[in-house]
Amino acid sequence: VSAEKRHSAFRILDACAGYELLRTLAEVGSLSIDAQIDKYIHDNLAGQVSVAQLCSELHLSRYEIYRICDEYFCCTPAEYIKKCRLSYACRLLSETALPINRIAVKCGIGDYNYFSKTFRAAYRMSPTAYRKAASSKSES
Repeated sequence: VSAEKRHSAFRILDACAGYELLRTLAEVGSLSIDAQIDKYIHDNLAGQVSVAQLCSELHLSRYEIYRICDEYFCCTPAEYIKKCRLSYACRLLSETALPINRIAVKCGIGDYNYFSKTFRAAYRMSPTAYRKAASSKSES
């Protein structure tokens, strides 16, 4: 392939990459800051989500992240992340037959015992009991 054709192909790829970057920035820019935080957390629930990552991703200071979470979600960022994870777990428990240890991993809580303890503290029942209660509600 000639150098001219390679150069043209690189220019086309560069234009495509630029378009994708602008499209992503426009999409994120159209969301309010609380929606951006919420979207980032939900998009990354299975992984490790930290305040430092939120700051870096959204170009905000720690103080701003804490202030926004307090204003919009009425809790700290860590508490909101935990609420999102547990809410997702509830959905998976009631809508799927996945084993509870796999649900824990999908929710970003790799330790089954910690997941069960956290779930029980939040909902006053074990994940298994929650699944049984959800399945009996859907059958009636």
